[in-house]
Amino acid sequence: MDKQQLIQMVKQIYDRHANGEVDCESCQAELDCLAELAVAGYECGDILPAVSNHIDCCRSCRELYRGLVTILKAEQAAQS
Repeated sequence: MDKQQLIQMVKQIYDRHANGEVDCESCQAELDCLAELAVAGYECGDILPAVSNHIDCCRSCRELYRGLVTILKAEQAAQS
């Protein structure tokens, strides 16, 4: 993922969550993007605090997010 793609992805996520309220459905729609950001070394809480707060408070979304991060890290390690 290049820098321009990353910026575009973050902008799209931010635009969807600009009101600061995130429910499970909208959070889960973005989990794959957030997991990619986390694996790339970005702190999701700095980029999208409302989504990060939802993940912190919602067990279901947190487990899905952690699972995606684990899978992406494993794939990354296998490619190295």
